[in-house]
Amino acid sequence: MVASCDTILTDDEYAALESEGLTLNPDIYVLDDTMQSLMDEGFGCYWTRGGGDVRVWYAQAEQSDDAWAAQRQQLIDDGWTQTDAPREGVLQAPADHDPNYLPAVVHLGGTTYYASYSDYFSSVKALLG
Repeated sequence: MVASCDTILTDDEYAALESEGLTLNPDIYVLDDTMQSLMDEGFGCYWTRGGGDVRVWYAQAEQSDDAWAAQRQQLIDDGWTQTDAPREGVLQAPADHDPNYLPAVVHLGGTTYYASYSDYFSSVKALLG
């Protein structure tokens, strides 16, 4: 199955997004350069709700281990820290990255994943099990 914004998350997460009034927005507002770099090689998703500031960002791209190692080091140099939450290897943006969002990235099996909150990694099907 080809990964897309309609297939990457668990059914429970899609239901939670819907219950919070969040819908997939085709006009993606990119949260930061890290997200953009993954979108350049893969794809990104952006869920929003009208009349509110709650948003969810997600991106993923295939990336070699060597390319990930270089990007990982650059993120660490930029102040990202390894939290290993909710899974081993997660890097989180520094506290001053954005006043409302602390995005995170993780690399597994040749794919790098990005989310506006690291908790979303618990709902990405490819990262489960």
